[in-house]
Amino acid sequence: MKRVSEENIIELDDSTICEIEQAVDTHTFPIQSDLFYEGQIPIVGYLLLDGHVQMLRNKKVKAIISKGTLFGVKELMTNSPSHYSAQILPGTKVCFLDKSSVLEFIEKHQGQDIGELFQKLIKT
Repeated sequence: MKRVSEENIIELDDSTICEIEQAVDTHTFPIQSDLFYEGQIPIVGYLLLDGHVQMLRNKKVKAIISKGTLFGVKELMTNSPSHYSAQILPGTKVCFLDKSSVLEFIEKHQGQDIGELFQKLIKT
């Protein structure tokens, strides 16, 4: 696991991605869509399984994230507004992580790196 940036975007390893993908719903977006907007509290967090998501600030692309990236979870769990907008590109596949799924994952993985990572996201 590796923190990619200070915007709470996190890259996960393949085994963690696989485990999360098996536990939650996935969706492939056929067209470009907005996931959440700058200043909005996301209603779910996301794990990017395939494709790309653009992170925008003031309507300008600041980063493009790809497979294995977890984003929007900290904002979801802390009820904090996002500093970025997220725009998903066509053909991109994501997992949706609601609050209860994140809490279950933390409980199941207590004492493990990924459980601790999710726990830190909730506390900060």
